Amino acid sequence: MKRVFEFLEQYREKLYLILISIIFVCRILDSTTIVNQVPAFHLVFSIIVYLSQGFLLVEIIADLIENKFKNNALTITFFVLSMLVLIFTGNISAFTLFIMIASAKRISFSKISNTIFYVLIITYAFVVFLGITNIIPNLINYRDENTVRYALGFHYVLVPATLYLTILILRVYSKKGDLSLGEILAHIVIVMLLYFLTDSRCDFFLSALLLVGVLVAKFVKLYKLEKFIQSKAVKIICISLPAIIMVGSFLLLYLYSKDIPFAVKINSFLGNRLGYALKAIQEVGIPLFGSNFKSITGVIIDGVFVQPENYIFLDNSYFSILVEKGIVFLLFVVFIYSLVIKRCFDTKNYWLLGLVFIMLFQSFIEPYLIYYEYNVLLLAFWGVIYKNEGNSKELNIFYQTKNDKTMSKELQSGQECKGE
Repeated sequence: MKRVFEFLEQYREKLYLILISIIFVCRILDSTTIVNQVPAFHLVFSIIVYLSQGFLLVEIIADLIENKFKNNALTITFFVLSMLVLIFTGNISAFTLFIMIASAKRISFSKISNTIFYVLIITYAFVVFLGITNIIPNLINYRDENTVRYALGFHYVLVPATLYLTILILRVYSKKGDLSLGEILAHIVIVMLLYFLTDSRCDFFLSALLLVGVLVAKFVKLYKLEKFIQSKAVKIICISLPAIIMVGSFLLLYLYSKDIPFAVKINSFLGNRLGYALKAIQEVGIPLFGSNFKSITGVIIDGVFVQPENYIFLDNSYFSILVEKGIVFLLFVVFIYSLVIKRCFDTKNYWLLGLVFIMLFQSFIEPYLIYYEYNVLLLAFWGVIYKNEGNSKELNIFYQTKNDKTMSKELQSGQECKGE
């Protein structure tokens, strides 16, 4: 066992980055029409992912043994809950989520984000190239008679924009927002193109919001706002935000179930998301540790994604987690998000804080709150909670702008002295 610890200590970071790179490549390729053409690839990709996650599980076990299970209450709780979900539903996704998050505990998320950014951008470009050249099927979907949406080689039309938002988030964090104007402009162009090709409104809005935030951080002296951001009222609201969104989601669902006109209009605006959630909860109730609820998605007919009459899919993350993994797991996820937000305030890791807010806003519309392939920020959580990520001046957006001003004054003062 001592040799295992020594090996992991020496090669932990490199081994981890290699394994998660393999996992992300396989997960992304598994969400393309390559699998539609050759179904056997799904089995191949799944085996590679599970084998890689098996190695990551060894790292988690070694870390627990090395620390004699001390100060690992959250890790053990997460493991127990994921196993309960697996036992009650037969769904392994909660357990693999545990592996992906807990194994990143000792790895800097700055290095993870930088590595996965390049892995995803290359894989993404490869898939889109295959899709637009029709080497693999480029599925389409009609929002209405006048709006054609393209999947660009992926298995559904929303995936390209969602995945690009993930890429953008990774880029912003790995560069700490220090993107050149040329790169920002390139991202704006790509985001606009994706909007016109896929009509992915939520991801377009969030991508635009993120890019605007980067521009603001680049040119506006934000350090004057730090005192306000660190005020007790703001911190309480922000830390409570995951619970607020969850409660708001269920309150809207309750109002919709009572046919309150306001909620009915919101449901229509959201594409019947509340209607699907109500139907699912009426079917399975409120399970403690999940259920065997099965979504009914579209079918592909002659390259066109067609939505059947009995279509049902839970887009809202909170409804999805509740039905598929249970109320206990949902409350644990909300607690973890709140804990991470608190730690971001404590360590002044404002870049991660802002990006987590982006994902929380998305969670009301999309189910990606605990999908690590579309929400890579999850891999930062254990490092933040266990104080292995944060406390860095480069992560403090207010320090950066204040420091820039201080350096400018020092430079000006130096030039004046030189002139005398």
